[in-house]
Amino acid sequence: MKRLILLTVLAALANVLIFAQSLSTFKPLVPLSESQLSKLASVAEAKAPLMRGPMTLPVMVDNSTQPYFRPLFTQSGLECGQASSIGLGLTYELDLKRLAPANISQNQYATYFTYNFINGGSDAGVSFLESWEIVKRCGNPSVYDYGGLSAGGSSRWMTGYDKYYNAMHNRITDVAVIYPTSVEGLNTLKSWIHNHMDQATIGGVAHFYSQYGSVDNQLPPGTPLAGQYVLTTWGSSPNHA
Repeated sequence: MKRLILLTVLAALANVLIFAQSLSTFKPLVPLSESQLSKLASVAEAKAPLMRGPMTLPVMVDNSTQPYFRPLFTQSGLECGQASSIGLGLTYELDLKRLAPANISQNQYATYFTYNFINGGSDAGVSFLESWEIVKRCGNPSVYDYGGLSAGGSSRWMTGYDKYYNAMHNRITDVAVIYPTSVEGLNTLKSWIHNHMDQATIGGVAHFYSQYGSVDNQLPPGTPLAGQYVLTTWGSSPNHA
């Protein structure tokens, strides 16, 4: 059985607050408890394999051009964590494993399945680290089986034995984190995006929470995509995935 590992990027673990975003409205959640922080800190760290020589990386990688990266969509509520991790990330990594096109609903994965397990029956933000625990054990239904990305809203649970059985085929074995606070961490992240840390010819995707600010720079002349706008800083209170 092929192992499927999803990568999460964490800049820091201390004083973590998880928020959810919907359009211009930000809704804060309760700060993570000590036990939750402890569990978060226990997630395995991913590190790029040791190499005899310096790591060789391309100038740029754009995995959104791969057939496994589904068309972009608009989240319907405060499920930004699940839109990122399930709607985009799980779809990409499963479809890459299966060499399946991500532009049809049978090969896309519903965001509200895991969201509705933990949101208390209302539109409240849910950490994607909690969602991964559900995907480990229950899997995740396709958009086709679920009836849409968020069909039925924030208080609906999917009905039907066959649909849950199908979802069980879409499980993951593990989750790992990358800490991009050092050169080693940044190179690990780049290596994952480039070629799954030297495990494949096609790279992966990772997920992160951040506090979005405004575009603060432009790529300099003489570089790829010169003149395009870029974010080089994030705020200290994560509010969007």
